[in-house]
This record gives sequence, C-alpha cells and structure tokens, in this order.
Amino acid sequence: MNYLILTFGILLFLSSCASKKVHTTIPQVPTITKEQNLTSAETNTTTPKYIIDKEECVQMISQEKFDKYTKMFGSEAASIKRCTMIKTMSTS
Repeated sequence: MNYLILTFGILLFLSSCASKKVHTTIPQVPTITKEQNLTSAETNTTTPKYIIDKEECVQMISQEKFDKYTKMFGSEAASIKRCTMIKTMSTS
C-alpha cells in the first residue's frame, strides 16, 4: 500500500513537470552590411596629423624603448602603432 501511494505521488510529480513548457527565444544577432562596417571603421587616426614614421617615433620615445616595443610586439609596425597611440593620447 505504501509503495502504491509513493508511486502515484511520483507519477503526479512527473506529470506536472512534463506539462510545463518552457519557451525560450534566441535573440536575433544584427547583421552588419559592408557599408556599416566601413563607416564604423573610419576614424580620425588615419589623418596625416596622426600618421607617424620610425624616426618621429624614436624622437618621441627613445631608441631603447622603440627596440623594446619591437621585441615585445614582434614588428616595427606594431611599435609605430604604439607610438601613434601614445601621441594620440598625449594630444587629447
């Protein structure tokens, strides 16, 4: 008799759990067109005011730091980009 009551209790519990439906919605990811991507990528750091070369970068920071950045970032281009970022932050 006890097993019968226990079995009915479990069946009622499982049936109530199975009847509840959970509706989940997946949020839609906005699509980016080429035009949006290009306009959002345009910044004012490409103007001649912010373009920097190796000599100007070495003048701004020392040759020692330039070599350190080159070794740390793996290329001179990355070091020049770092100098450009430093220059931009100092002029702001």
